[in-house]
Order: sequence, then structure tokens, then C-alpha cells
Amino acid sequence: MLVDNQQLPAASAPSVAQQSTANQSPSSALNALPVYNILLLGPTQAGKSSFIECVKKYADPSYIPNKAHIGDGNESHTQDLRVETITTKIPSYKLYDLEDSREIDISRFIAEKSESAFKKLLGNDDLELLPDEAKGSTFVQFRLFDTPGLD
Repeated sequence: MLVDNQQLPAASAPSVAQQSTANQSPSSALNALPVYNILLLGPTQAGKSSFIECVKKYADPSYIPNKAHIGDGNESHTQDLRVETITTKIPSYKLYDLEDSREIDISRFIAEKSESAFKKLLGNDDLELLPDEAKGSTFVQFRLFDTPGLD
């Protein structure tokens, strides 16, 4: 899976009518949303289209997955590139050290760009991911690019 985070120019942002879900912000705010482009690649029946249906269900719990977009388990259902734009709220989280009772400043690990620092961080069993009530949730857009199977 290839992920590219970018800000789209105002002219490229889809209108509310083009959104895939009912969980939408006002159209004036769409231009300021961060956009995450996600290219889904994989063999036939790897779950690329199913993944998109799950993201749409996450964005709008009342959404009923479209079975026409999901294969039957034997052959590719997606014949051409399909693009889905989904607007949803993403909650903010913080990494918390249970042993020391303190929040971990993850920006330090990102700035270091050290693989060993990340391995040490990820190998720590005393860490927990907790909702960050102070930051709340942020609206974002996902543009998911569904491709035919690469068989």
C-alpha cells in the first residue's frame, strides 16, 4: 500500500455532492482538509475493494457495503482503476507510558529518524495508545485508488 499525504489546491477538492459518505463537513471547509492519497495494489482477491468498503463503513456507520464492489473469491471484480473519496473524522491519540505515568513525545523519535529508537519504542510493553481528548478529532479526506488484481 502506497500512501501520499498532500494538500490539494482548492479547485481539486471535491464538492460535498461528490463525497462517498454521509459523515461530511460543510463544503467551505473541504478546501482546508488534509488529503491522503492511498494507492491499493495487490493480487486478485487480496481485499483491496473490501478494504475500501470497510473505510466507508468506518466513515459512516450507517453505510451498507456495496457487494457489487467486492469479488466472489475466485476472480478479479475490479476491471479498471476506481477512485473513492471519503471524508471522515479521525480521532487524535497520544502514546502513554504506563510505567512512568507520562505521555511519550513521539515527535522526538520522528526527528531522530532512528530505526533502533523506533524498535525500542515499539518493543516496550508498558506503552498504551489513548485518545487525546485535548486535541479531539480532525476531519480528513482519503482518496483511495482501487486497482485490478496484479496477477
